[in-house]
Amino acid sequence: FYKHCTVLVREPGASGSLVALPAFDKPLCRVANPDVCWKVTKRRAFLGASEGRARPNFLCAWENLVRQCDHKLLLGGLGVESCGKCEYADINSHAWNHKTPVAKRYHHGQQLTASCWEERYAA
Repeated sequence: FYKHCTVLVREPGASGSLVALPAFDKPLCRVANPDVCWKVTKRRAFLGASEGRARPNFLCAWENLVRQCDHKLLLGGLGVESCGKCEYADINSHAWNHKTPVAKRYHHGQQLTASCWEERYAA
């Protein structure tokens, strides 16, 4: 049981799984689409290929380990079979406090506005 694992090291002949679990007293936000978040935004940012406003403005939980694992897979993956994704973020680490769940019920004539990921596609 490791409490503070910050560096992912491959060891020849070793096998196993590294799993990160949140502290029970720390609230987290669930990322809606972890695959797209990682492939389109987070991976590009850590490889230095993000453009303008597409840079992510939050850190995923355990992002340092996810980056290291993904980097090892990109370089050949010897000893690494799969990596986790950006599934959770600290609730206070970003500017999405204005976002709320969709209501379960709407009144007749009430309007709903939908938009495309303003944080990414704003001019």
